Amino acid sequence: MGERKHCVACIVITYNRDDFIEACVTSLLAERSSELDIDVTVINNGAPDNTAEVLNRFAPEDVTVVTNEKNMPLSTVLNASLDIGHASDADFFLLLNDDIEMRPGAIAEMVAVCGEVPGAIVSPMQINYRQPDQVDTTMLERLQASDELVSDAAFGRETKRYYNQKSLIGAALLAPRETYAAIGDFDPAFSFYGLDDDYCNRAREMGIPLLVAMRAQMLHMHGRVSDTVTTSNEAWLRRWTTMYRARVLYKLKSPDHSLVRNYAQAVGGMLLDLVRFPLNRFPKGALIAGRTLVDVLASYPAVKARRKEEAAFLADYTERQA
Repeated sequence: MGERKHCVACIVITYNRDDFIEACVTSLLAERSSELDIDVTVINNGAPDNTAEVLNRFAPEDVTVVTNEKNMPLSTVLNASLDIGHASDADFFLLLNDDIEMRPGAIAEMVAVCGEVPGAIVSPMQINYRQPDQVDTTMLERLQASDELVSDAAFGRETKRYYNQKSLIGAALLAPRETYAAIGDFDPAFSFYGLDDDYCNRAREMGIPLLVAMRAQMLHMHGRVSDTVTTSNEAWLRRWTTMYRARVLYKLKSPDHSLVRNYAQAVGGMLLDLVRFPLNRFPKGALIAGRTLVDVLASYPAVKARRKEEAAFLADYTERQA
């Protein structure tokens, strides 16, 4: 008898990507085979563009569309994605961005890696969409942090099927349903940036392998299909603000030290930034640091409760695994 057919619930979160969402979904549906059942759900996160019209081109039996009336925080929609996965009969969940195009065989390869390393979270190689013969810059940075991979490359050894990572790029994450259930939800304190790093950090604490599948590839678009630069200074500043807050919050949640010590270090760093940013001709940075300082001080009870909740979750998981 052949191996049992696996089912993968692919859940895409999209917002204002009517230029690319069709290519994304088409690449997922192309992965259906006699060994792999692909169940695609797209969450339209309140997009005011033509996303709804584009998604209507797919047959209802091929793609399930969930529409949010307004744009919701990414953590909220990711947790809704987990609920959708758990409500299905899928063996694996693949959470992915709307600017991803899977190369042929990528999902099957990730599932195969999960078969070799049960319980792992797997991410594919991230390729630059505009330069498809080059590894994406963010992916390259992650790979260079892998001592094993660097050693194999330096000595000309054959590249392994997968490599362990300290963290994975959240643009596409595949794992068995049991793994997602074990880790729990995405922390709603992170509005956007830092969500994947926080999730992977918790997985690593639980001893769950984080793997990049070298033979599985995805093309990551970033931005719009057109090369026209449309990012304004205001948009850049919003992005920078979100990233700054995420870095601070990630430090606060670090289990390596007590919450009080983490807060002391974070507050000290932000006070230095209040001085450093204006000296570097970035006065708005000081304003952002000041607002973030007030925000993180006010969020102390919430961060404390979340750390306590995650510690209890980890202790329970460890006890059940023993």
